[in-house]
Amino acid sequence: QLCINLYDQVRESICDGNDAAAIHFIEQNPEVVNYEPSNTPISHIVASRGSQDLQMKVFSNPDTDVNLIHGEEDEIKALHQYENLSIEALKLIIHRPDFRYINHKNIYLPFSPLHYFVENICDDYGHEAKAIAIINDPKTNVALKDYRGRTALDVATRYGLTNIVELIKSQLEK
Repeated sequence: QLCINLYDQVRESICDGNDAAAIHFIEQNPEVVNYEPSNTPISHIVASRGSQDLQMKVFSNPDTDVNLIHGEEDEIKALHQYENLSIEALKLIIHRPDFRYINHKNIYLPFSPLHYFVENICDDYGHEAKAIAIINDPKTNVALKDYRGRTALDVATRYGLTNIVELIKSQLEK
């Protein structure tokens, strides 16, 4: 019951934009960010609704599980898929040694983070900057294929994303 109450307090603080209260409640029990009584972990609420400062605080904590995915069937999301996630928080997450999804796809996440951002650049949620950050990450396999057998280069070429095409080609030449 204590964890559910703390979860609710943190969630409400984030939704109200009250970073100080959210941080205060998280500091009472840092493991609350990984708690998911309603199938939405606090870490995902931070990624979807939290300020950049709160995102940086939560995702820099090594106890935060940056690999939690949540949702049902075709609505499953990983942290990197939230439009509100700041570019700085994304870089922090992908550079964490425990982040497993940099080159990962499965039945629930059929796109790697790179494919996701290249595919959605036109949505204008900072996806181009996020794609560039992932392309430039040395752990990224830019030759990885999505569930349709396409590389990120294929997707970028299809959409006429010249700067992304050139950046991916430069990574492939390394």
